[in-house]
Amino acid sequence: MKQTLYLALILFFNSSILNSACSFKNIECKCDTTKVIKIILNDNYLRISKYDTSTFAPDSFYTLSAKENRLLWFRDIESPDPTKFTTYWNDYVSKNYHANNKDFIDYYDSNSEAELAFQFGPGGMMWSYHSFVIKKVECCYLVTHSVFTHARFRYKEYAIIDAFELQKIRNLLVPFDTTSIPLKDEYGNHGYFIDKPYNKKFFINFKKQVDASNEPTKELMRFYNFLDDSLKMKTTYDF
Repeated sequence: MKQTLYLALILFFNSSILNSACSFKNIECKCDTTKVIKIILNDNYLRISKYDTSTFAPDSFYTLSAKENRLLWFRDIESPDPTKFTTYWNDYVSKNYHANNKDFIDYYDSNSEAELAFQFGPGGMMWSYHSFVIKKVECCYLVTHSVFTHARFRYKEYAIIDAFELQKIRNLLVPFDTTSIPLKDEYGNHGYFIDKPYNKKFFINFKKQVDASNEPTKELMRFYNFLDDSLKMKTTYDF
């Protein structure tokens, strides 16, 4: 009886040690920025063979279907660098993709690779959309930010962050009042968010994040400043 109990205890402790070791290994996963840069700036990163060959001319882009155009648009906002098609989107070609907040959420709801994705706008003088996509690469996270104005890419930048910085982005969102994704696209100072690991989709009306003086709240400015300054973005396209 005692031998059976001792054996059970030994198996339990061995299992506990093994599980602890695995957990520790996961915690100790270090973000190697140099390694990740080599991966994401390689020509094969996000490559789609059908379109990324020398025989497929960039201006053939306008012969593609709306479905193919949409696929390439989402590939573009996930790419740290401009793609061969970045400059070809415009407002005057019928099948060119036009940014859409609800479609952004729908796309990433069915795309399991993105850890966190959010889109602001359209707003400002030129009705711009700001698209942010965060994807895990090795033990790091690639953050891409694209500005899309009048169906044209105007700006692209990227940063590489670790798990702690990703968690900080999530923490900065906690103070805001959130609602479900609107059925109709909202225009103006709004944010559409999808957080895949937590199975969350939500909407934030930034226009309502003001204090008694009708100024942006400290919480909103902390969030904006973190995206603008703390991520140390590298600009790769400025049109």
